[in-house]
Amino acid sequence: MSLAASKGGIYAQSSDPLGDDISIVRQWLALGDKKITGIQLYQDLVLKSHPMQLELGIGNVCGLKCQHCFLGYESGATISPLIPMSTLLDTVTCMVEKLGTRMIAVVDRDALTPNRSIPFFEHIAKLRKTYPEIKFGGVTNGLLIDRYADDLERIKLDYLDISMEGVCDENDKIRGKGTFDLALKNLRIALARQLAERVIVATTLHRFNDDSIIRMIHQLIFEDGVQWFDIGILMAVKMQQYQLQQRDIVEFLNSLSQSLVPVKVSQPITILVEICAYCAAFIPALIDSGWLIPEQIRQDKYGHLYQNIHVNESVTITLRPELIPEYWRHTLRISSDGYVIGGCEPLTQKDYAQLAVGNIQIEPIQEIYRRVLSLESPFYHSMLAYNHSECREKACFAYCLGGDSLLAKSVYGNYHVKDPNCVWNEYKFQNLSMYANNFRLRRS
Repeated sequence: MSLAASKGGIYAQSSDPLGDDISIVRQWLALGDKKITGIQLYQDLVLKSHPMQLELGIGNVCGLKCQHCFLGYESGATISPLIPMSTLLDTVTCMVEKLGTRMIAVVDRDALTPNRSIPFFEHIAKLRKTYPEIKFGGVTNGLLIDRYADDLERIKLDYLDISMEGVCDENDKIRGKGTFDLALKNLRIALARQLAERVIVATTLHRFNDDSIIRMIHQLIFEDGVQWFDIGILMAVKMQQYQLQQRDIVEFLNSLSQSLVPVKVSQPITILVEICAYCAAFIPALIDSGWLIPEQIRQDKYGHLYQNIHVNESVTITLRPELIPEYWRHTLRISSDGYVIGGCEPLTQKDYAQLAVGNIQIEPIQEIYRRVLSLESPFYHSMLAYNHSECREKACFAYCLGGDSLLAKSVYGNYHVKDPNCVWNEYKFQNLSMYANNFRLRRS
């Protein structure tokens, strides 16, 4: 799964900008129409970039060995020692006070790490008193929540993601025998004691668990009153036989929405669907099918793009697309041993340090961030890749922009080739009239 998970979801307001009032949406469409170059985009983004969001590794302990976990550094095998707590706290304080960071997500390997997580959360809670717009939380396998419940109840996270991979049999096949029942027990503790403002069940969609995820959602709504779900897409650098095909996400969304139409409950249900940068190859199908509509995309105050689809009065499916990758310009990821990297993509490789731009154990984060945006940085090369993508002349480039160049670089050593999540030669549009009309409207 994406260990960044939901990051708390969307914090929407009625005043959120819409469609081409959002600069990133305009730039995405202009790149697809080849009206601007990657260099022009880079120059514009550098002027506006700041790390609004931080994804931070805090430990190297999980206890599970899920086959689809994308972390290249296996448990106990990080390249460098864990970040000292003093450095960790100083860095996040600097990012909040000097760089404007307002979303803090504790990610790999687990948000609940002995002797580290609670002191860290306490520190962020103090910062939140001065900067009330801060949102923070983390993603956990759910196995140790009961041990941390007293502290979490006192601190009150903005969100807590608990990982489950479908109903019992499918979950345990991936995460280990007995993990579903234990995670469910702790999910119920988190809900009953309100350990976070949003208790979210996070899951990963692959080719063989779509029906199981739908059954799990129904079970947790009716039996446990879960209101928040987050669905990520398999990053296919492992378990490639589980890799999604061209229209699998569309077909999943069709089945999910149809199953939810009869659901009537007193509390609103939100199902977030993460279309991360490494899912760019699936965007043409989402647009072709009418699920993702550029004119209906909005942006919350934390910079998250989203589109709400109201299934009925109780249930909303919220698509959360990254049209242009957020890493570097909007989001920094720092591994648990201090490397500042381009999101989760480098972590698919054991030599992830070679794809970093610095380490907070060696130099201050402000100096590293200046280098992040410089010429010849990974950020620069990922923007330049739009000019040189091997997919540039294909029709689907208009929306996927050649896929995730950072993932392509991590896996294949080349920013310009197709990313590993695209296994087809070219997406074949089925609703050509809709596709052509979208182009005609944008070019008029």
